Amino acid sequence: MKKNKKKLEILKRLCLIIDEANVSQAGIARALGTSPALISRWKKGDITPSIESYEKLCKFLKYDVDWLLTGENYSLNKSYKKLSENLILGEETIVILGEEAIVMKKELLDLQRKYISVLEQNVQLKDTLDSLRTVERKVR
Repeated sequence: MKKNKKKLEILKRLCLIIDEANVSQAGIARALGTSPALISRWKKGDITPSIESYEKLCKFLKYDVDWLLTGENYSLNKSYKKLSENLILGEETIVILGEEAIVMKKELLDLQRKYISVLEQNVQLKDTLDSLRTVERKVR
């Protein structure tokens, strides 16, 4: 009886992480190299995943396998998931960073143009100064 209760608790946590995922069962199945039907059977409790499958699933969904199997260290699991989310850039973040990169590139190009203009002015000033020195030498 105790074993069935433990199995039921694991099943609840398994369903929780699959349902919380922003990925379809088909997407999870692709990532694990299995079929969506198998994922469905796991959720129904028809079959129990292997330890290897638990590990792959937890790695893919950014959960701690120990938490899935024992229910312990949930706060560590939340920290792990939050850290993982911070390390992975979502599409929205990439779009924002892409837009910022475009603006920064335009600003950089403007600065380069100004720099080139200043260099050209320096060259013109140097030429003018050289001409003045030449005239000055002739006058002496």
